[in-house]
Amino acid sequence: MLTNYGIFYYFKRSPHCLLIYFSDEEVTYSTKIGKVTASYHGVDLVSYEIDDIDKLMKIHANGLIVLPNKALIDIINSILRKETFETLEYKVRSDFYVARIVAINDKIKVTSLLGEKELPLVSGLKVGDKVIINKENSFTCSEEYRKESMICSYRDLGINKSNEIMKVNELDIEKDLFEMEEK
Repeated sequence: MLTNYGIFYYFKRSPHCLLIYFSDEEVTYSTKIGKVTASYHGVDLVSYEIDDIDKLMKIHANGLIVLPNKALIDIINSILRKETFETLEYKVRSDFYVARIVAINDKIKVTSLLGEKELPLVSGLKVGDKVIINKENSFTCSEEYRKESMICSYRDLGINKSNEIMKVNELDIEKDLFEMEEK
């Protein structure tokens, strides 16, 4: 089962398709079976594109679906399985975490649910600030693939187009930013 992925849906795009990205590698070839187009870089899977998804379900999202629920993954997997493609694992956490800055030197040292990490310097932050970081090998809401963890801006989180860092001093560092109960 595939674990590191980002699911994107754009309701204004026609035809309606669901995009599932695994990396930002350059596509060297694609293959289409039924409603699924799989794109590869050599032997490595880069993406799936599922056509006419709106005929199967209504998706109320525009852009990155940060924490897809089990029903969505079940539908995607049934389509992939039917066409003999590898399926997706359920996500129990998003790729965005609350982190506290514990030291600033030539890098910023943070602690979070992901453990301690050293990240590139960003101005305007101080020890004790809480920020959002992404998990390595993940996508931001702006469709940027990040191989390393970084501190997220409002733009990275899909809130607005600002590159200003979002401070979240009121949030607990033991939480996934998008953690929620499935009902």
